[in-house]
Amino acid sequence: MELQPPAARFQQIARHLADRIAAGEYSPGARLPSESEMMARWGVSKNTVRYALQELRNMGLAESQQGKGTFVLAAPAPAATIARQITRSGRHHMEQGYTEAGEPTVQRTVIEGASAGFLGRDPNDEDEALRVDRVLVDHTGHRALHRVTLPMDLSSTAPEVINSPNRPMTDLYDDLKEAGHDLAWTEYVTARPALPDERLALMVGDTSPTVLITYRVTHSDERPLMVEELRASAARTRLAYPLTATRPKAKRPRKVADTDAE
Repeated sequence: MELQPPAARFQQIARHLADRIAAGEYSPGARLPSESEMMARWGVSKNTVRYALQELRNMGLAESQQGKGTFVLAAPAPAATIARQITRSGRHHMEQGYTEAGEPTVQRTVIEGASAGFLGRDPNDEDEALRVDRVLVDHTGHRALHRVTLPMDLSSTAPEVINSPNRPMTDLYDDLKEAGHDLAWTEYVTARPALPDERLALMVGDTSPTVLITYRVTHSDERPLMVEELRASAARTRLAYPLTATRPKAKRPRKVADTDAE
């Protein structure tokens, strides 16, 4: 069977196999043709076959087992929707979504990497911080990894945040508010290939090769106070944000320079 165009041959092969899976020709658990069988059937190179199988894995339709071959997966679980919304009732902040799976871990560290950029810190200064890591789970069993970086200098304005950093995030928001901070939040979303330890912790194996990352920066008067990092399987996660129309900031009148007035 000849597939065209040659430049997209591995995608064409992957789509052909995906169609056969959808039609029930290959049921969940069935072994797909071997690399040599696919090479002979389509007259393509081993690399083209491997790209096609990777494409099937990216679709969440198959998984490869070392020394055994590539097998069809059961229908993937529906993506979990994470509502990225913070509400407040009186003095208390609330947020829906995950619960903690086990106790959080607290480590004294320095502000580095992406956190340094979001907090406006120079990583070369090695400012001290507390890092709290959690494994989160929702009612469907969907897992996510949560990390918050708390600069140690928060102790001067909100000591309770540093004294008890492993409490729920909404409690830390309450502490910052009680300390006189007028809170606001900005989130940034990105993605990258999942690391082996992330696949293990998220329990996704090779079926979710990409991890979705959100960085939530808590700030007051445009000064960043702390940053949260949430990592989850990109294939199994949807982020939902409420959107509210806002008025653009009014432009200040332009001052006329002396040279303009002449």
